Amino acid sequence: MRHILLNVNQIRELKITNGDILVSYDVLLLSVTNVPLETAIHLLPDKVFCYNCFSKSHDLNLSKQDFANLINAATKHQLYLFNGSSYEQFNVVTMGSPVGPLLANVFMRSIVESLE
Repeated sequence: MRHILLNVNQIRELKITNGDILVSYDVLLLSVTNVPLETAIHLLPDKVFCYNCFSKSHDLNLSKQDFANLINAATKHQLYLFNGSSYEQFNVVTMGSPVGPLLANVFMRSIVESLE
């Protein structure tokens, strides 16, 4: 199976033959606040430790479980202030979280990999 990523202009000129399958994803509205937190947290340690490059490149003695615990602590039960009241963010990544884009990328990559 062959996968090709195309932009809108390239799709207009694409020749589709019998047996081809065209799949389109519109992620315009995907923001970190729409990423399912539990799913993204579950995926991230496997991606970070797939080649053990995290510990090698940063010379850290950090286990996969330690990393998972740190991501959980950094993303779950986060509080934010809105109109003078405190709220707890749950089930999705908190807007402005430094790990938000990373979790969104890992989540989207898992969707692409499931199609391969």
